[in-house]
Amino acid sequence: MNNLYLKKIITGTFLLLFAGFVQAQINNPVTWTYTAQKIADKTYELHITATIDGNWHMYAQDAGEGPEPTTFAFTANPLISFDGKVKEMGKMEKS
Repeated sequence: MNNLYLKKIITGTFLLLFAGFVQAQINNPVTWTYTAQKIADKTYELHITATIDGNWHMYAQDAGEGPEPTTFAFTANPLISFDGKVKEMGKMEKS
């Protein structure tokens, strides 16, 4: 076998393996929805809901050591101020 033929075989094999790896990745298993409820003059309560596909899991904000906790980052805006922290609600499962 010549060198060019061997390079083509190696390149083809690499591309096939890479294509299989890329196809196996999921884009994003979590879908987020947002709503705001007015509770007083110039005061709103935000509701952020995560819908998780299949057998995926999301860790709590205070998950402790080990797993990557869920975090929230809000873009700074001089017209908005936050009162309190993000509260978790819903069904919590422990394993």
